[in-house]
Amino acid sequence: MPQSTPESTAELVERLLSRSAKTATSSVIRDLLQHANRPDVISLAGGIPAPELFPLERLANAATSAISELGAEATQYGLTEGVTELRELLAAEASVEAPVTPSQVVVTTGSQQAIDLIGRVLIDEGDTIVTDDPA
Repeated sequence: MPQSTPESTAELVERLLSRSAKTATSSVIRDLLQHANRPDVISLAGGIPAPELFPLERLANAATSAISELGAEATQYGLTEGVTELRELLAAEASVEAPVTPSQVVVTTGSQQAIDLIGRVLIDEGDTIVTDDPA
């Protein structure tokens, strides 16, 4: 009786992946970002600001202040929809144009997360989406 050979790790992982994961491809953005760190490239895309523009001293002061005031709580996960006080400030600012409540405000980690959330909430499979041609 022939002995079966053990699956390689790659074969095991491939067998466990969902259909969606098996057909996933690299995004154009991810492919472009590979070039963004080259010294001869000035990237105007990808949300990568020039490092010299970061207000490092102000960020350090803000971190020190947050830890001094909140202690270990400053290092914990917050609400999924964002810090309540920030949502209140944003709602008040937006209310200049139209009534907005903090419960209508969601703070995201960036534009990609916001676009993903909008898509999940507002778009159904089969819907037609109109976008600008980036080329």
